[in-house]
Amino acid sequence: MPMVVVRAEQTPTPAIPEDPKQMNPDDKRINSKGSNTGGRPNILIQNFLSWAAKMFLGSFLAFFPFYKNFLMVEDRIEKTATTVLHVVESVAEVVDKVAEDVEKSLPENSSLKKVAQRVEKIAEEVEKDAEVLESLVEKVLKNNFS
Repeated sequence: MPMVVVRAEQTPTPAIPEDPKQMNPDDKRINSKGSNTGGRPNILIQNFLSWAAKMFLGSFLAFFPFYKNFLMVEDRIEKTATTVLHVVESVAEVVDKVAEDVEKSLPENSSLKKVAQRVEKIAEEVEKDAEVLESLVEKVLKNNFS
């Protein structure tokens, strides 16, 4: 098979016209001034910045209600924890007083008096533990919000 060589004729490329009326908007060549001859410089960057701003705004608007609910739940947990600790502390105080009164009214060396003494000691320990937990909750809340 014979080999055929085809030469393409090179046509000189026309210079970029200096007159804006003669410019073709589809021409992608860059002139000496560094801007696109189509009149749309940096279109990709503008699109990206617009897209980034919309994404940031959208994520902020989507996240804000959840953050607000999180703060409300955190506030409820704080109030519930302190209320529970106050209730446990006051119940322990009342049980301690009742056990002390029952102990005084019972005869010496009775098994009920010994039970009342144990209940009184347990109530005192619960009251001390409730005070320790209350101070711990206050420290945790103070560190989180300051």
